[in-house]
Amino acid sequence: MPPDNNSPQPRRIFLDLTLTQILLALALVGIIGILGLAFAFGLLVVPDTQNAQQPSVVIIQSPAAGNTQPDVVDVDSNTPTAPTSPTRTPLPTIIPQASSAPDFPPGQLAYASVIEGRRDIWVVNANGDGLARVRNEDSIAETEPAYSPDGEHILFVSTENGNRDIFMMNAQGDEVIQLTDHPADDYSPVWSPDGTQIAIVSERDGNPEIYLIGLNGAILSQLTENDAIDQSPNWGPNSDQLAFVSDRDGDEEIYLISLADQELTQVSNDPASDTQPAFSPSGRYLLYVSNSPGNQQLYRFDLNDGDRSRLTESSGDDYAPSYSRDGARIAFISSRDGSPEVYVMDSAGQNPQRITKDDIGDAHPVWAANGWQLAFASNREGSWGIYVINAGGSGLSNITAHLPNVFAESPDWSPDKQFMLFDAIDVPTDNRDIYVMSLTEPEAPMVRLTDHEGDDCYPVFSPDGSKIVYMSELANGNRELFLMNPDGSDKVQLTDDPSDDYEPNWSPDGSQIVFTSRRLGNSDIWIMNADGSDQHVIARGRGLDWRPQWSPDGQWIAFESWQNDNADIYIVRPDGSDLTQLTFQELDDGHPTWSPDGSQIAFHSNRDGWFELYVMEVANPENVFHIATVSNRNLLPVWSPELP
Repeated sequence: MPPDNNSPQPRRIFLDLTLTQILLALALVGIIGILGLAFAFGLLVVPDTQNAQQPSVVIIQSPAAGNTQPDVVDVDSNTPTAPTSPTRTPLPTIIPQASSAPDFPPGQLAYASVIEGRRDIWVVNANGDGLARVRNEDSIAETEPAYSPDGEHILFVSTENGNRDIFMMNAQGDEVIQLTDHPADDYSPVWSPDGTQIAIVSERDGNPEIYLIGLNGAILSQLTENDAIDQSPNWGPNSDQLAFVSDRDGDEEIYLISLADQELTQVSNDPASDTQPAFSPSGRYLLYVSNSPGNQQLYRFDLNDGDRSRLTESSGDDYAPSYSRDGARIAFISSRDGSPEVYVMDSAGQNPQRITKDDIGDAHPVWAANGWQLAFASNREGSWGIYVINAGGSGLSNITAHLPNVFAESPDWSPDKQFMLFDAIDVPTDNRDIYVMSLTEPEAPMVRLTDHEGDDCYPVFSPDGSKIVYMSELANGNRELFLMNPDGSDKVQLTDDPSDDYEPNWSPDGSQIVFTSRRLGNSDIWIMNADGSDQHVIARGRGLDWRPQWSPDGQWIAFESWQNDNADIYIVRPDGSDLTQLTFQELDDGHPTWSPDGSQIAFHSNRDGWFELYVMEVANPENVFHIATVSNRNLLPVWSPELP
């Protein structure tokens, strides 16, 4: 292309510059830009030579609290609350290979948990399994576990004598020895890295002070002595200094104290409360908790240059940080999912993962027609009820809380999302019947659709909402499938076999019904027309096959199968072909239910210890998302130095 003779003069001047001049100019611009950014973000700090410091206290200056690391992505934020136009994802036609174990380094944590109304000491592997209670004493609070450097013993605080004292036990939870015995409280024990002494907080002189004790509990020295509250000691990696919290300057700040000469160094100087310090294994970094954002979040000091960076940014409180032995991971407590749970993230504050779960059973998840809500059954409040939750884990609501004497299960949405079907036990008669309730008028009384001596359950609306298929127990104890109108009228029996037929589910066009039957001697997957004709088996394995669910496009049926002595999720074509295993867990995955666009399956699983809700991608079943619904109180994690 010929040159443009009408181009402005500055362009011709630039083109006449030599290559060397251009490179020099670009280098100069780059240097100025870097310096400007450094000043803007507080990375380049000009020392303050005007403020003289007291000779006994050294203050480490730090940048403003606003300097942060890249945002931490919350676990539950990866799933949108209201998807836009869903797209159909092709389903697999071959059996996937078993998913490998998560790429998560080994390690173990001890922590205190409030279960059954008291705190006890528990241990759990860093990948969430191996949960075990190692200390269980009725009516005694036991907290603040701390491993010995060799992992053979655990220090803890107990109220066995009516006040707080320090005890020691082996890692299995027995051979308990009381180390301190004083009328005042002793607590917050921390083992020195060399294993020779223990730092504690004691109130024996009238207020909390830091003490050192021997492994036999004898007082070695008192490190602090003033009218302030000194607490939360944490050892440096060389056993030559301690970090602790003190309010001696009017608010809670982090201090260091040298064991050689007891010189104090003030690390933080913030109007907010800075607490719970924890050294990194290298000794370069000091984790701590600050409420400067308005809630408790984790921060990190670089003790080499005084840089302060924010590691967590969640809506809940994040606290009680603890480094892994290799310094690559940080365990902490977070209430970001509602109640305190143990989380692990990398040392830069990225990739937080929740590793403890609750002990409440959640079951029977079903998708709402909008694609971003689930209904499920749970007994978290002492009796089974129906709950609604967003697929991202938010918006939990007990929609049967106002209904008396209801132990409800098997929820199903009406196609227009105006009503909820479920079966429930009438407590006085111990009989299970089918009910329907309004979702638009939650205070309206529920309507009982069935009422006879046998159990009626597993109700499912037809795709057009005109019929309900369900299972009914006859007078002879046999279970058969029936149809009825949404108001409970015109009940019609569909199956009639000496064996049990149950767990029906409609095809998307309403022309067929898939169900579970024992008529061949085992639980197998069967199909029939909507009028009860042409009943035939499509999936028959050596184990139990049940809880079938038709995909929205009608091309697949998902079901739970016990082929390998545990439950996994499978899919199969309606003609019985292309049997495909989706989950490969050692524990149980069950009750699959499709998302409205067919790209995901929700299910319940006890893969993390207790039955909770999960969602997986059908095209990539290894991509599983845990919906955190409820929590118990799990507190104060510390890493074991001994790998399991």
